[in-house]
Amino acid sequence: MRAVAEEVGARFPRARIAIEVKESYRNMRYEIARDPKVLEHAIEAVRRAGIEPVRRAIRGGTDGARLSFMGLLTPNIWAGGQLFHSSGSGSRSTG
Repeated sequence: MRAVAEEVGARFPRARIAIEVKESYRNMRYEIARDPKVLEHAIEAVRRAGIEPVRRAIRGGTDGARLSFMGLLTPNIWAGGQLFHSSGSGSRSTG
């Protein structure tokens, strides 16, 4: 975006162009990676419940991501739904 702004600014020198980038979503992976035992405990709890965990990356702003960056490591065990952004076919999101 900055390169495009510079190009446009060069073509239109009287134009005022400003770019501000604000972080709106952070992936919890970076925080969980610092202290992965919280994820290991969650996986063990799922196994003790008699379920074999299926690990998949999920996208989107979750409460777990926000809380993790506030200092409370909170991996998503399940995103709470199925067939997100889907027409009803395809893969299921299991978080």
